[in-house]
Amino acid sequence: MSAYPKGKLDSVITEYFNVEKSGNDEYLELNDKESLFFNAKGLLIEDWASDYGDAEEGAFKDIYVYDSAGNYSQELRYSSKGKLTGNVSYSFDPVRRLVETKTVNTIRGRMLLDKAGNILEDITYKEYPIAFSTTRYKYNEKQLCVESYQTWTNSTDMQKITYFYNADNNLIKEVVINDGKLLVTKTYSYEKFDKMHNWLIQKMYSNGRLSNVSERKIAYRK
Repeated sequence: MSAYPKGKLDSVITEYFNVEKSGNDEYLELNDKESLFFNAKGLLIEDWASDYGDAEEGAFKDIYVYDSAGNYSQELRYSSKGKLTGNVSYSFDPVRRLVETKTVNTIRGRMLLDKAGNILEDITYKEYPIAFSTTRYKYNEKQLCVESYQTWTNSTDMQKITYFYNADNNLIKEVVINDGKLLVTKTYSYEKFDKMHNWLIQKMYSNGRLSNVSERKIAYRK
């Protein structure tokens, strides 16, 4: 549940590495790369992603279009060859509480938002109007998500995630419970920051073992 870095952003490029082992040695293997680009209003307009773990998927690019109120109105997805592969439209109510996501032929999901724009409930559909899953969120006074609950239509399981943050609002811990049993505890550490005190290197530990490292480069608008 990480937010965008602080400041007037131009771009944020993040590389995600898995920690692999070879004998007694550990090394980093590039898994994903994401490049975010923002306009002068601070709105995300492009999201480029490459999944290095899936050679067939390749890179793709999402383009975001906004309405006059600054809400998402459309998301266009392009393949690595520039072919349009997805077209999703979004609609909100007048006080930015309800958003509906639609593909060309069907509704993909519906979300209930609070007045601050936080997602309170997110319903995804397998085939509208048959729901696939529902996720509900809780926030603290800083508008940071502190709990999420996910349920599935054809299952009695429930997954609960509790989130913890430090004084800089950086995520430092996630506790994932599935069907009442502890599934995993993830902790995060930050070793390098820029002049805006945004992190540049993040390490993630799963049940105490280093499993992922994220490195990002942040460019600011002048």
